[in-house]
Amino acid sequence: MPNSITFFQSKNNKLSASYNNVTLHSKYNPEIEAERFVNNLNIDFVPSQIIILEPCISYISFFLNKKFPKISKIAVRFTNEFDKFNSSWGKIIYANDLYIFKNEISQIQNEKILSTLFIQWEPTKKAFPNETEKCWKIIKEKIEYSKTVLITQNFFSERWFLNKINFLKYLNNAYSIKKGTQDILITASGISLQQSITKIKSIRNNFFLIALSSSLECLLKNSIIPDLVLSTDGGYYAKKHIEILEKESIPLALALEGNCPKKILSENKIIPLNYPKDYENEIQIEKEFKIPAIEIERNGTVSGTTVKFALKLTTGNIFFCGLDLSTSNSFQHSAPNRLELINSLSESKINSKQTKLSKLMFNTESLKIYENWFIQNSINFQNRVFR
Repeated sequence: MPNSITFFQSKNNKLSASYNNVTLHSKYNPEIEAERFVNNLNIDFVPSQIIILEPCISYISFFLNKKFPKISKIAVRFTNEFDKFNSSWGKIIYANDLYIFKNEISQIQNEKILSTLFIQWEPTKKAFPNETEKCWKIIKEKIEYSKTVLITQNFFSERWFLNKINFLKYLNNAYSIKKGTQDILITASGISLQQSITKIKSIRNNFFLIALSSSLECLLKNSIIPDLVLSTDGGYYAKKHIEILEKESIPLALALEGNCPKKILSENKIIPLNYPKDYENEIQIEKEFKIPAIEIERNGTVSGTTVKFALKLTTGNIFFCGLDLSTSNSFQHSAPNRLELINSLSESKINSKQTKLSKLMFNTESLKIYENWFIQNSINFQNRVFR
């Protein structure tokens, strides 16, 4: 951004500023201007925090603190020209680098983002239109994502609670896993996995292999034994994907709220995984049982959760096979796939396989969410994640 911020004295001898001939604060009394701005905020809820886009000289901070004394306040800076006024804020987020800004916004808890008051100092909309548009777009994407996650949590919360009870009741062989230096390969269940099978077999001993549960049957059919299977989903189909482990002695990394057959919980080697609290008042019953769980991050995709998990496990590189972020014009999953098999039982001449596949081809919304997640989080991958 060109250095074209101009500072000058207002009529009442307070500091004011302009940018490219746009006045950022009143030429007469910037404090009165800021006070009126805050007084005109009509808020019908108690915000968990306040995030304001580019408050410039920060006159607004005094009146925000007066109106919301116990609420944390964060300023988003479009430029470093106002850094000497940063002490008025609890935290500063810079939007000069949009990847950093995306990462900062993505780290806010889903529940908290939906109770955050987002505002913008009015003059900066005109002074910084591009920065304003890009930041609001990122904020909107995060809010939409968080709404989806919380709706899902609300819908499945009872099922997840019952899964936790079963986990604590039947778990018999809890293990942990040590951090190492070996490269890790993660297999997802996208159709492209089948194109990688020959290569995986030829270099199998060169990496630690983590199979997402939906890719397990495809690997086993091709005589590839993963070092670890990972499952986090609490739904019905997640359980179906790992039932084959009743006949295989492969260690399973399992989220405490994951859906898992009781026999596997009691007989297989289990590496417990646990999410941090999603709500301030959430009670985590597993803490009372002192389960040695590895903390994982809740994401819109199990692949996202797994890559963050893998980065904790090794200083080496992480490779993905079968991580498809676009639809196929045929099957959407590598074969065999338990989900595809179950769906095939309801097929008929009227409701054919091709009809179902065609619907999936045009339903790209979830893949777009996954793609955006990987784009937004790539800054944290330390140049160690490859697909």
